Amino acid sequence: MKRLYALVLSLVLALGVLASPVNPPKGFAGRLWNGTFALYGTKNGVTHFLCTAEAIEKTVDGYTLLSAGHCVTLNPPDVQFSVSETVGSPFMPVTLGKAVQVDNIDFSLFDLKTDKKYFVMEMGHGEPVRVGDETINPNFAAGLGKQISLGQVSSLDLVKSEACDEPECLGDFLVQEYAAPGASGSAVLSIKTHHIIGILVLEFQGAQVGFAIEPIDRLADFIALKVPPRETTTDTPGTRIPETEFQRLFGETHPFTLTAHGPNPRFVQAGWTFIADTDGFELSDDYYYNVPVWIDENEDGTYRLTSTRDGVGVEAIVVQGPKQ
Repeated sequence: MKRLYALVLSLVLALGVLASPVNPPKGFAGRLWNGTFALYGTKNGVTHFLCTAEAIEKTVDGYTLLSAGHCVTLNPPDVQFSVSETVGSPFMPVTLGKAVQVDNIDFSLFDLKTDKKYFVMEMGHGEPVRVGDETINPNFAAGLGKQISLGQVSSLDLVKSEACDEPECLGDFLVQEYAAPGASGSAVLSIKTHHIIGILVLEFQGAQVGFAIEPIDRLADFIALKVPPRETTTDTPGTRIPETEFQRLFGETHPFTLTAHGPNPRFVQAGWTFIADTDGFELSDDYYYNVPVWIDENEDGTYRLTSTRDGVGVEAIVVQGPKQ
């Protein structure tokens, strides 16, 4: 009877171990975990997850956080930003310092005031990065929760090609790892040096080639830019595209792949900047990201972002014309 009791007890203990929750990592990965935040935007009382941010400097009353510029510029100007340690944990307000998404500079900085202690990640300015280098990337991919992705540098600096035909990807490099929208702005660090070598900024839709990483050396160029806190240009909602220009550039004969994610995604096509009016919600991958889309013109002169899947569309606003 005693032996049977001991066996039952051992089984209960074993099941207890199997049922234990997954715990945060230890060591260097644990420190990165501590210094990584989920970035949120709030407008009209509605809050949406946006991107990933990380602590890069200790200040007198808190920390400076780094993320991607498009995590700010793709959202309406009056969005209020906050961060949380994990999905579901309390929001902590942050103040936007500066955000730029111009050509191949895509950074944003925030000020977090807090008495709590967080790990500060170190920069790898000027450090050589080679194809095959192993990487570690703490992120909030898909907004599901804080995650750790391991990978490796898989390409040289990107040059102009059919897949990389916009300045936003030129000079970036690729890292092979698991990630998803929401990982934008997350730090990619060298396993060897434990320093930030870049931030994740772009996924090439439909191509399983890894993620574009903006080299951290460009952060100095970003800081040196003399621009307003948010953007370098002023939106003009309701801008009209001349009819001849519209017929030449848009419509069903000009489908394209949409790459801007998040609520009310802001995207550029043929030099014109649009914002899809999704009422704060994200577009369906099945209808707008996994299939081509086009710009359609309504009878009243407004525009729609239309899916080639079965013609499903959402309203779109033109806010900027081509740069002169």
